[in-house]
Amino acid sequence: MWQKEYLSDWAEFTKRFGAMFSVSPETSYLFRGQANDKWQLIPTIARAFPKAVAESLVDTAQEALVRRLEERGRDEFRSQAHRFLKELPTQTFGALDWWVSMQHYRAPTRLLDWTASPAVALYFAVAEEWESDGGILYFNQTKLHRGRTETPRWEGELGGGHDVAWTQAVVEKPTIMAFSPKYKTDRMAAQQAWFTVSNLALVNHGAIIEETLTHDQSDYGQIIVPADAKPRIMAELKRANVGAETLFPGIDGLGLSISEAMRLSYQHFHDLELKFRQDNA
Repeated sequence: MWQKEYLSDWAEFTKRFGAMFSVSPETSYLFRGQANDKWQLIPTIARAFPKAVAESLVDTAQEALVRRLEERGRDEFRSQAHRFLKELPTQTFGALDWWVSMQHYRAPTRLLDWTASPAVALYFAVAEEWESDGGILYFNQTKLHRGRTETPRWEGELGGGHDVAWTQAVVEKPTIMAFSPKYKTDRMAAQQAWFTVSNLALVNHGAIIEETLTHDQSDYGQIIVPADAKPRIMAELKRANVGAETLFPGIDGLGLSISEAMRLSYQHFHDLELKFRQDNA
């Protein structure tokens, strides 16, 4: 079970994650910030088929159907991506590389975004949905991969410059791996991007992480950021140079940063007005 703890200010955040990184230089954690702490760790392709996620088990018709749709989507992306990309993918592009590119441009994939930076995760936890509690999920990716005597077949096939017949039935136990993209965009580099990927498309990554690390619950968990703390923490992040303008290089980030500044200013004046009314009630 994902253990929950609450952090409501910047000082608590820096203290908590400072302690985490001081455990061992060989220990590596990954983090994911979510604007709503109730969201599950489900990749975008599974979110597109919520009924299939509820019904799917290993080697079912639902999984096979979504795999065929996944394959068609990747073929379509590959056939047209050259129209928009400044640099064409090389022949060494494998399934993972195409999924990373698709994920970057908002096509549904079986990948789930993570970051090596807790500050980046905190940004995504507080940047939106100020009416809801946010969440930072983390896990020890060093221990996730530790103890394997061999690499599962599907992982080995993903890394090469050839494709995998993803429409074929899979009889392997659901597994998961974490990886850093081989070909990073400016945005991926700024956000210190990592991903998790499973041999199954219709799977909750959180459930697999929990099952893999269940012997030590300190290796994974969720930190809740209360809704009323989001604007204050977001302002602290901007002072630390963690905001849209740095995490989204380009004019998109400029536009988002202006939106953030306006929202923070409005919230500041709203809080001042509320305090004034309370003081003079």
